[in-house]
Amino acid sequence: MRNKFVTTAGVSNSAQIAVATFGLHRAIRTKSLLYLQFLLTAERKTQLPIAPCVLWVHTHQSTGFGIDLWRTLKPTIYKFNISLSDTDRDHYETMNLTVARHPSENLQRMMARLMAYSINAEENLEFSAGLSTPDEADIRAVTLDGQISLWIDVGEPSIDRIKVASRSAPSTKVYSFNTKSDTWWKQVSREVIKLPVAIYQLNWDEISALSVLIERTNTMSITIADQSAYVATDAGTCEIAWIQLS
Repeated sequence: MRNKFVTTAGVSNSAQIAVATFGLHRAIRTKSLLYLQFLLTAERKTQLPIAPCVLWVHTHQSTGFGIDLWRTLKPTIYKFNISLSDTDRDHYETMNLTVARHPSENLQRMMARLMAYSINAEENLEFSAGLSTPDEADIRAVTLDGQISLWIDVGEPSIDRIKVASRSAPSTKVYSFNTKSDTWWKQVSREVIKLPVAIYQLNWDEISALSVLIERTNTMSITIADQSAYVATDAGTCEIAWIQLS
């Protein structure tokens, strides 16, 4: 049998799979398919399978399924030394950032988070604990008295989550970046335009090009002008542009 990570609910009866999920509710084998129902509380934020742990589940023709192993996964740590020049906001600083990449987070999403942070860089801006804390913003600015002044989400959140975010902070922004971004926007736009929320769309291909330039430790410069960022790393350069949808 082969082991593999899956992101769909159904797998063949003869496969051995590793399931990454925030919580396994129950598994039911029916004929040729093993259906896995997940407690994806973090899915409200990203619509991705979210997981700090792994369940190794195997299926057999005669005995059904069994759970072999429960194992905690740790985030991968990336370090960034960034020389930031934002001519749009007249903001210039050197940032030393430590970014934790969740086991279920791909490099594109991590780099979309990094770009959203850089575009909005200000004092007291911080990353949340990430996908393991689905009820928090991906990025937030917190005042001295502990109030959230800026809420930033990355991805394609549900309309319910966007409503919660808009009530939680005086300024709310969403940075969409996935290949399904256009479809997501068509689904939520009618409701979103009624809310005090700014929606931006990053280019998937450009984010993907940036992700291949990243190492565990990075020195880079980011120059922002006219809603576009020129990014230079030791491994190469690329340009990241974004448009405002609302």
